[in-house]
Amino acid sequence: MDKTFKQYHQDNPEIYEAFKRITFNLIDKGRQYYGAKGIIEVIRYHTITASKSSAITNDFKINNNYAPDYARKFMDDYPQYFGFFKTRVLKNLRQ
Repeated sequence: MDKTFKQYHQDNPEIYEAFKRITFNLIDKGRQYYGAKGIIEVIRYHTITASKSSAITNDFKINNNYAPDYARKFMDDYPQYFGFFKTRVLKNLRQ
């Protein structure tokens, strides 16, 4: 994980919570794999249409480049689902 993602995650933990909730919903529905970018788009949609009481506000920004970081974090946190997201081998070690 790179430093910008780590900082973004620290500042916006609700994004990962939404990412996990959607991912587990897909797993519960029998999906064997799915795209992390698709989940990011679902989160965007829900933030646009969410009520004002939502933890995620309509003015948040999420970089598409974070999708692989969320996928890797999810599979690190839940190794039993390793392979649910297809990821590329990192060429450079990110810090």
